[in-house]
Amino acid sequence: MTYVIYLVIESEVIDLELQRYVGEKIKEFRLKRGLSQEELAELLETTKQTVSRYENGDRKANQDI
Repeated sequence: MTYVIYLVIESEVIDLELQRYVGEKIKEFRLKRGLSQEELAELLETTKQTVSRYENGDRKANQDI
């Protein structure tokens, strides 16, 4: 039983690391183009808060953005 729980936790950690990595890449893209979070949000038709959450790894970015 502990082994199964460990696998679920490990999967969540990997997923969280991936979210942070993707967020860093979004921020890198934005900064290289001289965009503010608000400007990127307008281009993506979303909010500045959503862009911030993506960049901080607090929210998963879907493949459409």
